[in-house]
Amino acid sequence: MNNKLKDLNFSLFIVDKKIELYVQSYWQVKCTLEKTVEYLLAPDGAMGLIVNLGNKIKIKTEKKTYDLEMGEILLLGIHEHAVSVVLENNCNLLGIRFNPAGAFCFFKNDYSNLYQNNILIKENSLYKRLAKEDKSIEEVFNSYLLSLFKEDSKIKSFVFMLKKIEEDKGIIEIEELSSLLNISRRSIDRLFKKYLGISANIYLRIIKIKYSREELRNVSFDTLTNVGYNNGYFDQSHFIREFKTFMQKSPKQYVKEKKTLS
Repeated sequence: MNNKLKDLNFSLFIVDKKIELYVQSYWQVKCTLEKTVEYLLAPDGAMGLIVNLGNKIKIKTEKKTYDLEMGEILLLGIHEHAVSVVLENNCNLLGIRFNPAGAFCFFKNDYSNLYQNNILIKENSLYKRLAKEDKSIEEVFNSYLLSLFKEDSKIKSFVFMLKKIEEDKGIIEIEELSSLLNISRRSIDRLFKKYLGISANIYLRIIKIKYSREELRNVSFDTLTNVGYNNGYFDQSHFIREFKTFMQKSPKQYVKEKKTLS
């Protein structure tokens, strides 16, 4: 586990098997901080939900800053750029991390507003059930999501496509996906717009940067050129430019700071 997460007393909880294809995990951050700290949520093509049971936190995106007060719930959309989370004092955050496209089965009606955006969810009953603490966190979240769950007929095949992209670390052409899955390029674009709200090309770029970050976190990495080459970039300047686009900092700055939660 990331040492930064250990400092926040970060915990993970089990997802019901009925929805584990769509939900990655439930989590909690519960700690008292002596000073304000800021962390980055790096883009990975997935969405999340945060329930604040503690002091106010700030969530900064490229376009807007959100003040999340105690009792408020925020649905985090897909962002192409890193999102900053500012924590202070008594922190008690609970959250749901969806797998890519997974949130569609629970928040379909909000999807058109979730690209590069976050939405405050008016769901007082969820906050009250979590604050009451008479049931486990996984019990409350499982019950909440199962009550919202509406499976889509085509989403399983789309999730398979996303898994293929993950297996290849984003280093795959859309035309190759089209041939492999026997589906047209136009159909692939439509599926990405429907289930993720972004283009297939942007998603591939996000995944490539995701695995580049993982390699950069390994202190034994050789040179930036090698990291870029290993992740499908044949030009160091292109790799650095792409990294800055999604992370708002250079690979060298990222290695120096290592302040990511993802």
